Amino acid sequence: APVVEFRYDLSNNVVFNDSFRLVFRVGMPVYDHPIKYIAFNGTYLFVAHGDGSVQSAVAGGGQHNDALGKILRINPLRDNVTGAPYTVPADNPYVGDPRYPDEVFAVGFRNPHTICFSNVTGELFVGEAGRDNAEEINIVKKGHNYGWGNRTGTFVHLESGGLINGVAPLPDDDEIYNFTYPNAQVGHFGYYGDAFHGQALAGGCPIENGSPVDGRYFYVNFADLGILYYSYLDELRDAVTMGPPTSLTQ
Repeated sequence: APVVEFRYDLSNNVVFNDSFRLVFRVGMPVYDHPIKYIAFNGTYLFVAHGDGSVQSAVAGGGQHNDALGKILRINPLRDNVTGAPYTVPADNPYVGDPRYPDEVFAVGFRNPHTICFSNVTGELFVGEAGRDNAEEINIVKKGHNYGWGNRTGTFVHLESGGLINGVAPLPDDDEIYNFTYPNAQVGHFGYYGDAFHGQALAGGCPIENGSPVDGRYFYVNFADLGILYYSYLDELRDAVTMGPPTSLTQ
């Protein structure tokens, strides 16, 4: 999955024909859950990349030493000294860490379908499409691990099974794994054991504009059901997303 650059002529509202530039390309074992939204926060470009796995099986990305199932952060401008097509911010959390590429900002995602920054706090809101059991809203923090494919929502993701029988409760000692759980989650509708039943979540942007819907975050189960949800931003921000299972508030 590639990230490319085109230059735009603002005076004439056209793309410069000769301006194509490849910034980087991520290798994928199959074309499943590739790059999703990209967004700038200041001068840095954030890239949400799905797990790129076969039928998003538990063997898929998220925890491996690659760009799959990760949020990436780069400065996309070409380095005029070295000629590198982009540079990595020095404060990225895994710079020099052999576990993950330097470009990684956060790990453990299945399909981080939509991303948007708060224009007040700069927080990164991610709407993540789950597999058979849970959809997630995450306020993503630098260097955190969001669990996929070992966790989905606030559950253990099992190697087989579908709706309900594809998950198990978190172990009592789950805190030792240092996973971060969603700020909100939505369970799937269907029959016991259902798999790939056409439910996926897409999120919007936090609304902080003084309007009648100020202080809310809207998201929709768009694939088949078309159900629109919202959460209050204060409640999302106050959610307990780390610690013993009994302390989690989702």
